[in-house]
Amino acid sequence: MATRCSRLARLLLAVGVLAHGATSYADVVLRLGNGGEPETLDPHRYNLRLEETILSDLFLGLTTFDAHGISC
Repeated sequence: MATRCSRLARLLLAVGVLAHGATSYADVVLRLGNGGEPETLDPHRYNLRLEETILSDLFLGLTTFDAHGISC
């Protein structure tokens, strides 16, 4: 019985990996919840923590560096 369950688990894992690999990146959507509506997304004019969080997420990819100090 344990071998049968193990085979089934491996089969389901393989199917899941293959199904995930078939998904194109255009189909992947990241949705983040906000605590409310920001008044501005201007980095020089924001004053709420909500806006700071959104702006940090927005600019994170532009300001991330690897171990060698090179922008990722």
